[in-house]
Amino acid sequence: MSYSDEAIAAAADVHLYDGEKIDRSETTLRIKTLLSQHDANIDVCVDTNVLTLDEITFEIFHVSLLDLERLVSQICGLSAQGPLQKSLNGDGFMLCGRRVMREYPDPGRPGMVSRSKKTARFLSKDPAVVREWLLEPRAGRLKNGVDGLKELHDLAEHRIPELAQSNLARRHLFLTEATQRLLPGVNP
Repeated sequence: MSYSDEAIAAAADVHLYDGEKIDRSETTLRIKTLLSQHDANIDVCVDTNVLTLDEITFEIFHVSLLDLERLVSQICGLSAQGPLQKSLNGDGFMLCGRRVMREYPDPGRPGMVSRSKKTARFLSKDPAVVREWLLEPRAGRLKNGVDGLKELHDLAEHRIPELAQSNLARRHLFLTEATQRLLPGVNP
């Protein structure tokens, strides 16, 4: 990923640029520290209790630049392989996320505010919170993806009946693969 001169200067100002690259490991550690400083028992359903990606970016780099926000977004990925998620191993916390509403002064209309949804991140070790804001959204996306695949298979079979047999075989293969990953040792 290439960065603008402004982003490189901002990273250098906070000692996260070594002359060649932005230090992703140290950036990850600083984000972890920042999020750890928020009370783990906060009500994460209150929008103002969690930090958005652009707020995290500003806290770490002291500027709001899109390329640095992209870096923070990559580091704060919710997958098991996300850099911040991996750095939490052994700490008992999970990185969770949700969309929150933020209000900003509207520069084109003095005294007015604009509202927009933003992606936020927070740490939690509360099983109910982790289930609601990390695990269930991912399961919902998987279910929607499966529903979409079935609809597409049905449509293709309706238009091209010769696909019915291969689609059925593919569905069985998908079910077997999914079952092996989600429930090792269980035969579908």
